[in-house]
Amino acid sequence: FGESVAGTGVKGYGNNAGSVAVFGSALDGTGVKAFSFGGTALEVIGKVSISGGNTNPSDGAVLTSDADGNAVWQKNKIGFKAMGIYSGFSSLPENTDRKVHFAHENYDFGSCYNLLASSSPASNSSTFTAPVSGIYHFDAQLLVRGEGLNSLFQTDIRLQVNRAGTVSTLVFNNGSVAVNDFELKVYDVSNLQLNTDVYLLKGDIVWLEIAQIAGGDGKIPYTSTTTAQFSGHLVFED
Repeated sequence: FGESVAGTGVKGYGNNAGSVAVFGSALDGTGVKAFSFGGTALEVIGKVSISGGNTNPSDGAVLTSDADGNAVWQKNKIGFKAMGIYSGFSSLPENTDRKVHFAHENYDFGSCYNLLASSSPASNSSTFTAPVSGIYHFDAQLLVRGEGLNSLFQTDIRLQVNRAGTVSTLVFNNGSVAVNDFELKVYDVSNLQLNTDVYLLKGDIVWLEIAQIAGGDGKIPYTSTTTAQFSGHLVFED
C-alpha cells in the first residue's frame, strides 16, 4: 500500500536486465489497478508489452477493445494481389458471364485469397473470403481484346459477393471493343478497371467476374501480369 498527497505513493527500481521494479499478481482478480480523479491513471515512458490471457499477440497486429474496454490484439495484415490469367480461361465467348481466374499471387497476407490450383475450378477458386467485418478496398484491371473481323461487343467487369448464399454485384464498370470491318485489326480496351471501397461482413466471399453481353468473341490476354490484376486489402475492421 502506498499513499501520497503530492508526491509518489509507490516507487520501485529494477536496475538490472530482467529485473522487475513493481510486480502485481492475481489468480482471478486484478494484478495492478490504476485510478485517477482528474489526472492520468497510467503513464508509461518506454516500451510496452501486452500479452497473455486472450490478448492474442501477433506480428503486425493492432490493439483494439471490446465494448467493456478489454484490450485484444487483432491481425490487420490482410491483403492479396492476383496477377495474370490462368491458361485456358482467357477466352470470352459471346453472351457469357465468367469468373476471372488468375494464375499467380504476388502476395496474400492472411491467406484469404484462394488461387486457382488446376484447370478444374472449385466453387471457391479465385475468391477472397473476408476474415473480419469492416471496410475493404479492391482494385482490378483487365485488358480485353476483340477477335476476328467485324467484331463489336460490350463487356462488364464486376465485383461479386456471396453473402450467406445470396449473390449480388457490389460494383461494375463497362467498356467496348471494336475491330475494323476490312482489316484484321485488334483494338484493346483498357478501361475495364475497378477501384472501390466496400463494407463486408465476416465470411463474405468476393470474386471478380467479366461479362460479354453482346457481339463477337473476345479474349483476356493471359500472358501479361501487368494488364490482368486483382487486389484487395482491409482498410479497418468494424
